[in-house]
Amino acid sequence: YITLLNRIIRFIINLFNQAASKKYIQRPIFDNPANLDLYTPPYSLFEWRASSRITQANSLYLARQGKFPEAFKQAFNIMKVGSAIQGSRGLLIDYLSGQAIQMNGVMTIFKILDSFSLPNDLKNSIADQVLSFYNAINQKLINTFKIEYMSTANSMDMLYGKFTQDTLKYKKNYEKETKSLGGFAKNT
Repeated sequence: YITLLNRIIRFIINLFNQAASKKYIQRPIFDNPANLDLYTPPYSLFEWRASSRITQANSLYLARQGKFPEAFKQAFNIMKVGSAIQGSRGLLIDYLSGQAIQMNGVMTIFKILDSFSLPNDLKNSIADQVLSFYNAINQKLINTFKIEYMSTANSMDMLYGKFTQDTLKYKKNYEKETKSLGGFAKNT
């Protein structure tokens, strides 16, 4: 029984680590943005959250064995999966679930840094990597919020059958910003 459980856990961790290399993690229904409206049912991301917790436990286990590079790599993979879910096309609850997964990775890194006496240069290197990770995803998440706002505003306007002046004003600014981003927001 224990051997089977270990194999299942290894399988989950391997799949999770593979998912960390993906740019986006989203449901196939959301490939078409027209499927996002007020009536889109939310999907559970429980599997991703549970997998992140299993990966977190494994990362802490590796750190206790002194395998710090592998431990930090798995913690960063948790952050990457959370970021991939956050940056995907989906509902607001998907974004929040991605954020929770990402924070699970950050907390794992902090727990390892606080629990073990590591050289200062390693601690500084890990801190720099976390900072550069957040700097890299910052612009992507800002655009995600703009897309979420426009999707919600357009859905509400369709529901009421009219465009409000604020929505039209924001839409013009949004289209101008989208052109200045080289179409990035339209392609996500």
